[in-house]
Amino acid sequence: MAYNKEHGITPVSIRKSTDEVILSTGVVDSKRKRTREKPVRVKVDPDLSGDELIALLEKEMLEAAAHLEFEKAASLRDRIFEIRSTGS
Repeated sequence: MAYNKEHGITPVSIRKSTDEVILSTGVVDSKRKRTREKPVRVKVDPDLSGDELIALLEKEMLEAAAHLEFEKAASLRDRIFEIRSTGS
């Protein structure tokens, strides 16, 4: 603030319309590699109970997150929610 006062600078918020923001980020979006999300496949023993399956998936989810595989971790999380909601 002292620097701004010494140099007569008054901070002003940046004001852009939605169109300006979309236009400025459009180049980055077009360069981003598009990939289809692959379903997460985990080998599971068919004799596992629902709680055991959830524990296995939670372990896989935490490992994926630790390896910065956030899409895989999110997919596993969604599968866990699905299992819990159906009670299977």
